[in-house]
Amino acid sequence: IINDFCFQCCYSLEKVEFAPNSQLHTIGKEAFYYSGIKNIVIPPHVTRIQDSTFEMCSNLESVTFSEGSELKIFEKDSSLYSI
Repeated sequence: IINDFCFQCCYSLEKVEFAPNSQLHTIGKEAFYYSGIKNIVIPPHVTRIQDSTFEMCSNLESVTFSEGSELKIFEKDSSLYSI
């Protein structure tokens, strides 16, 4: 799990990479809120992305879901215009 608010306000964070065999299942509420993240590839075993994970990420260009994605819940995130 990436905990709630884990990278909140980490302005210098631009990129997050996960191991190919990542067992990550949940990305917590506002985990990347107001960070400098530009791109992220969501590992295939992530089943839930909580509220406002990417809120206020003005540098965010893409959120990509891995092939075979098991995502079941993607809670509201008003900063994302399309997925």
